[in-house]
Amino acid sequence: MDGRFAVLTLALGAFDIHMSGCTETCLDRRPDDARLNLSIGQVYFRERKIGEEIYLRYDLPHADGPWQNIAGLSVTDQGSVWFGLGHAYRDQLWPDSHFYGEVHAMTGLYNQGQGIDLGWPIEFRSGFELGYEWDSGWRAGIGFDHRSNLGFGDVNPGLETLHFRVAAPISK
Repeated sequence: MDGRFAVLTLALGAFDIHMSGCTETCLDRRPDDARLNLSIGQVYFRERKIGEEIYLRYDLPHADGPWQNIAGLSVTDQGSVWFGLGHAYRDQLWPDSHFYGEVHAMTGLYNQGQGIDLGWPIEFRSGFELGYEWDSGWRAGIGFDHRSNLGFGDVNPGLETLHFRVAAPISK
């Protein structure tokens, strides 16, 4: 995926700023709903399923402009661990809808354990999710994440996860 989701995250947020007519306080820190997310998914390497992953993500109670701050930790059944920080851009798929779309980009540290050598200890995680948010603030969605070092390492094979995520509001 070579960073396309990261670029999409930036572009959609910038488009949101432009469409809202913001001129001065566009990137100011603002409150947002904190959530605890739990995902389970299948890990793929070169289009072949190689294992399972559990992923815990915290959506912080603030955003910088349209980008909510997020932190995540994932562990695979092969002992690979990834921890990172980043941003998510989320919006309704159409007006007055409970359905949402999200793109996110994160930078993190990777320990391969018994898993795949991704070529560098710093690995970028980006992806998208489609889901539904209830009036209570709970969310459920399906998504796709890609991890790679963007070519900074000697090798850059990349790793993908298809996941199902449930998110519980901490503040609403």
